[in-house]
Amino acid sequence: MSSARAPGLIQRYREELQTRHYARRTEKTYEQWLPRFLRFHLMRHPREMGSAEVNASTQN
Repeated sequence: MSSARAPGLIQRYREELQTRHYARRTEKTYEQWLPRFLRFHLMRHPREMGSAEVNASTQN
């Protein structure tokens, strides 16, 4: 029996960046940035956020 799971958020970002032919270094940077982004937004999935939240920053 296979225990295949749907790819996680980071894996989906990685696949999308590869599809768009981003550099491997850029993929790694996004992989490091994504968990910080999620923690900043209290672990909410990006699809649950509006554009104002996605574009929010800690700087004013």
